[in-house]
Amino acid sequence: MQLAHRGQRVVILTAPDVPFPDSSVYDVLVIDTETRHIGAEEAGKLVFSLVRQAKASGIRCFYKKTDSGLRGKVGAELQAVLLASGAERLHFIPAYPATDRKTIGGIQYVNGKPLAESIFSKDPIDPIHVSGVDEVIHLSADVPVKLCGAATVKQDNDACEFSGIIVHDASTMEDLAAIAERLEKADELYVTGGCAGFLEVYPMEASRDTKEALPALKERLFVLSGSVNDVTRKQLLYGEGHGAYRCHVPMAKILTGTWSDDEKKECLAKVQREAEGRS
Repeated sequence: MQLAHRGQRVVILTAPDVPFPDSSVYDVLVIDTETRHIGAEEAGKLVFSLVRQAKASGIRCFYKKTDSGLRGKVGAELQAVLLASGAERLHFIPAYPATDRKTIGGIQYVNGKPLAESIFSKDPIDPIHVSGVDEVIHLSADVPVKLCGAATVKQDNDACEFSGIIVHDASTMEDLAAIAERLEKADELYVTGGCAGFLEVYPMEASRDTKEALPALKERLFVLSGSVNDVTRKQLLYGEGHGAYRCHVPMAKILTGTWSDDEKKECLAKVQREAEGRS
């Protein structure tokens, strides 16, 4: 969304085994790897394979998108990108100030709280119990990590002479823009990572004169939410409070794998009956 809104031609592959399209039809190729809930070794191998495939296709720039709450096997996937790309270092910028995700002194903050004290510490599938970005990386990877303060990024120094993963502090969009400018001048944008925030300032020339217009919603919308995070819960409560019909699935059975096929069919039938009864 960040790149398409800025005039880039973006193609999204919703599965990692889909063949790459012809490079003439896109500026940015996004691959949904679905690796958050799999093991570190499996996630690393998949990301490694995709980066190698992308290199063989002539792609030179890589951005490893991560969750702003640093859930999943962040270290294993960043390390896989670093190894497969053949680069000496990967610049990691996990802050997203617009959603109150900040990196200060190498600590990830969510809504003003260190990661280990935030809502992500109570995630039922991927709880986070450390707050340092380097600690998160080392949960699933043995790779050198260097912390880079916001002030350091604005100076000419040895931040771009390190072999491994460099974690950048950022508290504001201005900080992100400064990092982008610094990395562009140093020719260090080829292998980077972070959440959606840094993509808003990632230096790229628009290939279209006009931005992609968002389509107007003319029909009813059916939303399937697979998230059990508190942020998502509040969003769904907001929709329900403003008149949207909401069907609750049995989360305990889903998490324990005991939801039967017959129960699933009855749930879908109930949703259909309710939808048909509404204008």
